[in-house]
Amino acid sequence: MDFAGVMMVGAVCLLPVFACFNQIARHTLRAHSLGRLHGPSASLLLGFGSKTTWCIQSRVLGRLDDDDAMAFTRFVQDECTMVAVAAAIVAQISVTALSLDALSQAHWAAKGFFAYSLASSLTAVYFSTTQRRDMSRFLNAKEAYINNPNLASFFSADRHRDPPCDPSDYVPQQPSMHDLKLSLMRQCFVPSVGSVITLSAPQMLLKSSLSALLVAVGVYFGYNAIENVFVVYIVSLVFCGAVYSLTREIQTRDGRTPFMIVEGYMTDWVLDNPTIVQRWNVTASLVDGKLEFTESLGNGGQERTDVV
Repeated sequence: MDFAGVMMVGAVCLLPVFACFNQIARHTLRAHSLGRLHGPSASLLLGFGSKTTWCIQSRVLGRLDDDDAMAFTRFVQDECTMVAVAAAIVAQISVTALSLDALSQAHWAAKGFFAYSLASSLTAVYFSTTQRRDMSRFLNAKEAYINNPNLASFFSADRHRDPPCDPSDYVPQQPSMHDLKLSLMRQCFVPSVGSVITLSAPQMLLKSSLSALLVAVGVYFGYNAIENVFVVYIVSLVFCGAVYSLTREIQTRDGRTPFMIVEGYMTDWVLDNPTIVQRWNVTASLVDGKLEFTESLGNGGQERTDVV
């Protein structure tokens, strides 16, 4: 093999390593950003929440458009229908797999993963149908408001935090301007942790069910001495997963963190509504691309600024 061939093989082998480190770096940045917005409850989002659901909800809250809110409800209903059908198929596969003749000869973990796959897929069907019914009851954008005050206050980092509200109804309660920007973001533009987890439940349950099913099949093949089939299964699984992961890495993504996304929506709203901002006895402007709040003159002619 010539030098070019060696380099090509080395590049192919290093691509999965690069993708792995890239994912770790992205997850670390996302965790830190969510921690600034949600506090300790961000750990719940990392474990049980969908990134896509969070981004869509933040978009609905950030744009405050009635059409976007109603489109979101239709999106959730369509997703619930799709997940319910897929989860029912996975449940049927798991039930069939539990009746395999050689399953008793395999490790008990195979039965355990099959049973977990069955339980999580059935739960996904239940949550999908229930959630679709609940979302179909929203007749207007006001009812479809995503930031549910009860869920938000229950999962918030500070139990005494003011409940979420519309930006036009926001009343600053902070004695210092340093917390004004973060308070406005959290109360008016950050999705509720409880809402994100609730809407993410069907998809996350389906994902865990499929993962458990794949592991169970691997354990079954491995412990029944079906060596050739086991090797083919593992190679196929790794190949398909690697191809999909690499194609996702090649795609152009939004490199902004959750904090930057919410900050962008808030900045657009603040600059588009100067009259409402003036009620807070502050003025807003962009300085080097950052939103700056300046307290209106009133305390001895002194001004205070806040750039976060």
